[in-house]
Amino acid sequence: MQTNIILLISSLLLVSVVSSMPVSANSQISEVSGPYVTNTGQSSAFVNWISGEESSFKLFYDDELNYTKMAGYSKILEKPDYNPAACLYRAELSGLVPDTVYHYKITGEGFESGDCTFRTFPKSGGFSFVVIGDTHASGGTGDGNYIRSLLASEISGQEPLFVIFTGDMVSEGLDVSGWDEFFNEMSPVLRNSSVFTSPGNHEDNSTLYYDYFGYPEWYSFECGDSSFYSLDSNENACPLMDLQNDWIEESLPGNNNLKFVYFHHPPYSSDKRHPGGWKNIRDQWSGYFSRYSVDAVFSGHVHAYEHYFSDLTHYLITGTGGGNLYALSDEKPEGYLKSSPGVYGYLRIDVLDNGKTALCEFVPVILSEKTSEINQKPVNEYGDRFEINSCFENSLSRKMSDILGIFPGDIPQSPEKIRSY
Repeated sequence: MQTNIILLISSLLLVSVVSSMPVSANSQISEVSGPYVTNTGQSSAFVNWISGEESSFKLFYDDELNYTKMAGYSKILEKPDYNPAACLYRAELSGLVPDTVYHYKITGEGFESGDCTFRTFPKSGGFSFVVIGDTHASGGTGDGNYIRSLLASEISGQEPLFVIFTGDMVSEGLDVSGWDEFFNEMSPVLRNSSVFTSPGNHEDNSTLYYDYFGYPEWYSFECGDSSFYSLDSNENACPLMDLQNDWIEESLPGNNNLKFVYFHHPPYSSDKRHPGGWKNIRDQWSGYFSRYSVDAVFSGHVHAYEHYFSDLTHYLITGTGGGNLYALSDEKPEGYLKSSPGVYGYLRIDVLDNGKTALCEFVPVILSEKTSEINQKPVNEYGDRFEINSCFENSLSRKMSDILGIFPGDIPQSPEKIRSY
């Protein structure tokens, strides 16, 4: 009897020691966040995923033609980069063909992601993308998680080339579990598109944000004939504002094609808690946007949809991704066109083949005055549809204003620029 007791105690101690040991590379993987694609271009992209369990992950991929013909993948990447601090795996794919759909999947010990897709950027011509912000679940109701999942499903059905997140993707930037929820709930769109981001105040300038997405505080990219610029409007960026402004001054000048800028805090807003918008940001950057023919500025932070038009630039707030909705004031800043309080949704932009025209639509998905009273009954009047034209005459009118000393706001705004469709 004493021998049996000793054996039992020894067995329990052995189990305790084994359970406390770090997971080996040959262990079965129980959880992976992702995959998701970042930094996509015409011939390259990064596939990312997060796992606290170290494994010999592999990435399989192929273009759609070969994938369909072979019913599988002919290319394999066996050693993705690994960042142990963030438990992040990142695989760089290069030598890709522009404007081509690629299929991919990741595998590990006992894990397989299933087939996912992304599309490389076209050299020119049309494409579609989505803008959304403030997907963090807030207020403690639990509704934000449901809303985020529903929005991801709806956006995925639109098959955008990429999605822009204007910050506050999570409630706390250093909370790993919050990021896991974000990647898992947004997976319908993240697994089959590409992701571009700007930091919000809730990311709190955390290392996880920069590790997960690999983008710096401000950066730009090209897609087709359009240019995109991500800025940092957060308080932590204030000491670097001169440096950021120098970058803006150097980067924004260029061609007459469509130019889009995105960052977190809105220069214009009728938010009751911050009436008029973030005027400090407006004072810092609106002059650049006017001078260099920026067609649209996307922001979040205010949990509502708002649309303003000033100095030939559209200012759009899409903080409608899951956080508790904000009340808006009846008093609107100059340039106000439309707002949709009490609505969760996203902004879809279709750049046409000519590369100089974009059809824009705010798509309402859920109407709710309170997150505890969700009903999925979109009403058309909450939407917003308009057209953006990046025409030579718009650039010319700005140049004429400089020559004549006219403030850009004094130039009559072209109806073509804000025409509904």
